[in-house]
Amino acid sequence: HPAVMLRRSVFDEFNIKYDESFRISQDYDIWSRIVSCTKCANLSEHLLKYRFVDSNLTNSTKTEYRESYLKKIFINQLNRIGIVPSDDEIRLHLILASKKKISGLDELKSIMLWLKKVSDKNEERKFYDQDVLERILSKYWFSACTDSTGFGMRTLAMYRKLKFRNNYDPGFRLRIRFILKCLAGYERG
Repeated sequence: HPAVMLRRSVFDEFNIKYDESFRISQDYDIWSRIVSCTKCANLSEHLLKYRFVDSNLTNSTKTEYRESYLKKIFINQLNRIGIVPSDDEIRLHLILASKKKISGLDELKSIMLWLKKVSDKNEERKFYDQDVLERILSKYWFSACTDSTGFGMRTLAMYRKLKFRNNYDPGFRLRIRFILKCLAGYERG
């Protein structure tokens, strides 16, 4: 956590400790719990340079192993807003989180419905800031659609169906690139 500042009193007051059952992703787990106790924010300015090497534990850990920990964290986060996700919903969540290839338009539609469900449930429970959450979900939606341009204009039509899609602005260049790839039915490699 080289770029995090937090008062120790938050850890003490809410009895927050590392979950030792997590061999990896302990930091992600602890931060996902901290956001339920106190206000958190990201600075837009980069204040740290971080070096990645192939021998990092996260880089060297098998994907399935890593995903098992992510599933636990995602389930806890979703439970906080009142969602008990099905296995299929967790699978969709993992597709978004790890930018896995989307198998078809039906799966893309399922992702859209899943993102809408997360947004609607949070709006009902008011756990996370709705604008911030929708901006994050919009970014994931744009990314999922960008990786699905091989389905052609049907992807563009589906992209436009999500009501809060405009909460994330990828910028003019990326938006035009996305539209052109949809027009050409560009399949990623």
